[in-house]
Amino acid sequence: MERFFGKRTTNIDLGGSERISEIATFSKEQKNGLARLGYEYFYPLTGQSIATLRNAGNSFWSSWHKGDEFENLPSMGAEVALNPRAFFLFRSNNKNLSDQLAMISKFSKELGKEVPGVVAKMGEAPDYSELAFAHERVTGVRLFGRDYNFDYARTKTPTSGSSVAVVGYFRGLGLFVNNGHRGDGIDHVWAVPLVVPEVAR
Repeated sequence: MERFFGKRTTNIDLGGSERISEIATFSKEQKNGLARLGYEYFYPLTGQSIATLRNAGNSFWSSWHKGDEFENLPSMGAEVALNPRAFFLFRSNNKNLSDQLAMISKFSKELGKEVPGVVAKMGEAPDYSELAFAHERVTGVRLFGRDYNFDYARTKTPTSGSSVAVVGYFRGLGLFVNNGHRGDGIDHVWAVPLVVPEVAR
């Protein structure tokens, strides 16, 4: 499988207008270290929001959030490393938000020992949305799609009350953004660590 490093990933055009001119990127040494661990793709998250992604023609199946301030939250400005064969954190489904955050924190510490200056974090709804469309644009494969059992990533993004957004179920009509109570463990909702440079905001 072809690997996409450096500037090749900074030119992915999802059509949105909301861009961050400077993003935190991995060093060559960090990319090489991550590649040895199975990370094959490196995508920039460039400050896109769900609104700008949709307005640019990227399809969302869900519509409950249309026009809500929720849609204007931008993605982080950072390069994200993706291991397509270990996208969901092992055994992180059926866990509540606190437990999933703790699992990502542990994973991050272990990863940092292998590749200094690299961390993993739980993202926001626009982070996983931009990542999903970027990967589809480059590979033709839908994260959260058939190859990923149409499952979801838990996010830190509040929706209403004690619920947070989940992103996934990428089917024919597009990517689905749903919500779930942060205290619930759900079979099809996983922790998905976003692997980024330590300097990422």
